Amino acid sequence: MSNKNNIPYTTIAAAFKKLNMDSKKHRWQAVSFSSIDPLLDAWKGLSNRGKIKALKDRRWNHYPLQRWTPGSPKRYGSAIKDFVERAISHNGSDYKLLEKYSEGVFAIHMIDNSNSSARINMAKRLKNSKDTRLRTRAVRILPIKYIPYFLNDKHYSVRNCAIKRLGVDNCYKEFLPKDERLLKANDSGWYPLKWWEKWNSRQAIKLAETAEVEHLFPHLSKDGLDPSLVEALLSKIPREDILFYLEKSDMSAMAQEIISKKLV
Repeated sequence: MSNKNNIPYTTIAAAFKKLNMDSKKHRWQAVSFSSIDPLLDAWKGLSNRGKIKALKDRRWNHYPLQRWTPGSPKRYGSAIKDFVERAISHNGSDYKLLEKYSEGVFAIHMIDNSNSSARINMAKRLKNSKDTRLRTRAVRILPIKYIPYFLNDKHYSVRNCAIKRLGVDNCYKEFLPKDERLLKANDSGWYPLKWWEKWNSRQAIKLAETAEVEHLFPHLSKDGLDPSLVEALLSKIPREDILFYLEKSDMSAMAQEIISKKLV
């Protein structure tokens, strides 16, 4: 929910401009506000439906938690934090609205300061959030059964958290290349994997049993393969079969070393 005609959102945004900033004694001090009363008054003036509409606006996604530049148009993160902490301390209807409907910066301050039950409920609701900060929090909070969902998230921090929680030994099969196309290097005319997918694939091959990757061995004779993945696969080839792949020793010093050790 995000549109130019979201009047409740506009009401909250207008209230921000009425807040008085504290004077900064040092450049490294973050922007803060002496009182959030104009924000509270604007909030109280909204209907229950209006409050929900304001909280659900996706313009709160990626909104900064804090700013150090007084002139920044998005300098109100600390005021939002104060607002959310007040709602949490009162533990009333506003608390429930924030738990059920907040997005972006409102949701972040809520999830960071609430009890376990609210955190889990919010993490379930926001696991598909457009805000990477919320997906990262979700993967840290949710029960283990939810974590495989995040293994292929588009953002590195989310994937990394998921892998750490599961342990790479428990999820490496998710990253094993399924066919020869996924072995291609980026200069081969076909590059279906990003760099992090290549890295995960290489780690997965190293952890795999030979039987789990032997379907890829016949494709090693093809050109344009990624050297790091070839090296990982060469390390899995049984010693008695390595003679069929001697030409790969010219690919890299590491490939030559792997093959040499298997020939001893």
